[in-house]
Amino acid sequence: MRIISLNLNGLRSATRKGVLPWLAEQQADVIALQETRLQERERQAEDFSIPGYQAYFHDAQAKGYSGVALYLRKSPERFEIGIGKSEFDIEGRWLQADFGKLSVVSLYLPSGSSGEARQAFKFQTLEWLEQKFAALARDGRRYIICGDYNIAHRPIDLKNWRSNQKNSGFLPDEREWMERLLVGNRWVDSHRLLKPEVPEYTWWSNRGQAYANDVGWRIDYQIASPDLVHAPGAVRVHREGRFSDHAALIVDLYAARLCDQQNLCSRPLGTRTSVLILLRTQRASATMAARFSDQRGNRCGNGSSACSAVAVRRPKRSLKSGTSASRADVPRSVPSTTPLNAPRWPARCPRWRCAPCRWRSTSC
Repeated sequence: MRIISLNLNGLRSATRKGVLPWLAEQQADVIALQETRLQERERQAEDFSIPGYQAYFHDAQAKGYSGVALYLRKSPERFEIGIGKSEFDIEGRWLQADFGKLSVVSLYLPSGSSGEARQAFKFQTLEWLEQKFAALARDGRRYIICGDYNIAHRPIDLKNWRSNQKNSGFLPDEREWMERLLVGNRWVDSHRLLKPEVPEYTWWSNRGQAYANDVGWRIDYQIASPDLVHAPGAVRVHREGRFSDHAALIVDLYAARLCDQQNLCSRPLGTRTSVLILLRTQRASATMAARFSDQRGNRCGNGSSACSAVAVRRPKRSLKSGTSASRADVPRSVPSTTPLNAPRWPARCPRWRCAPCRWRSTSC
């Protein structure tokens, strides 16, 4: 299942730059667009269709402002527009499509860079969305919430982070909100899951030579429910063609179980590809698990006493034959504080909190 998320900075402008033919070539199952900036009457005057897709829009009341869209290969069972907050909903910022137990959302968070009033509205929106995400986590469905969040989570997510600590998009309260979402509540940042240490950006200012010098921000995300931590298989930021001041974020989800249940996938997945994707995802999950432990202050380090606190209990005798048990037969005791996105460590490793490169070592 392939999902593309892109802030267009105007659907008409991006169409003139060739975004629609390019999207048609990508064979995505879901295309989530933000900042369409068109009303229904304006869309009827021109052709913004993509062959093989059904287009759905949620427009802002103000003309030439905001707006989100979903282009879908399959017809959804249900739509949800907005989050139930009128100040937010009239700006056309949330469009949700439901397929079975899976929901895909196109989300566009407001920017606070234009002044204090808009920054205050952005903080209010973050409060509403925190409540919304908490409600989504309890309803038993699976979500992939794509879009422009207008927040860079960590210093690796923008080029000049030191000089931007007092600017909207990298304010401490904004980053703390993102930290609660991704670490505290364990929602999954698909990009960082697969590329945990790669400085890669999705937005560049139009001023100067920001794009040419790669002085950018990573503010576009595809954030998935905690139980979809193993679904992302590949991610890339498209920079070969530029359709707006944002780059398209493309995520492939190679979870055969998810595809079969939701009937959304347009391509079969071979066994060999499944194995390669699984190994790559496990390595990325190991890095995320180590970082999670480090943030909690529980990372064991090299040979510290914390390792022994979670060490595997190795029985001397096998319960069945009475002979010495092999390493593969040794049960693993995992503490209750195991992160949800922690990988399944091999039974021979007593240090599940250690650095990801250590768990493959036979010395463990």
